Amino acid sequence: MSYNKPITVKSLEKICVDNGLRMTSLRRCMLSILVNSVEHLTVIEVIEQVLSSSLNINLASIYRNMLVFEKIGILRSHTVKTPQIYYEVVGSVPDHFIDLDTGKARELHHKALDVFKAAIVEQYGYKKEDCYLRLYAYPKAPL
Repeated sequence: MSYNKPITVKSLEKICVDNGLRMTSLRRCMLSILVNSVEHLTVIEVIEQVLSSSLNINLASIYRNMLVFEKIGILRSHTVKTPQIYYEVVGSVPDHFIDLDTGKARELHHKALDVFKAAIVEQYGYKKEDCYLRLYAYPKAPL
């Protein structure tokens, strides 16, 4: 998966349509929530945001759509030290900071990381094809 192209709601809608899905207001709303989130979300967090958008939706429909999105390859699920399942859009920023207490993952958008990775590849005489960073950490204890 290339990480050079920005993931947009429109690009995900096209993947859905190409896989035979009809773009409903719920699916558009869910894709918008997932694309615009800086954190990876649980299905409960997606439900809360969908309900706050004033859509009157059956909760089972949201669960089903999350599974459909995962099946067609636009979502990926993961767990980290918690029973919670978190979802991320496939093809989004590959660098992540993961809180080991909560399992929450945040995408890292730092130019310094890109510069650092490019410098390492250059130092060893290679051309970077793909790279991702997973930074696992516990919160600091209060002083």
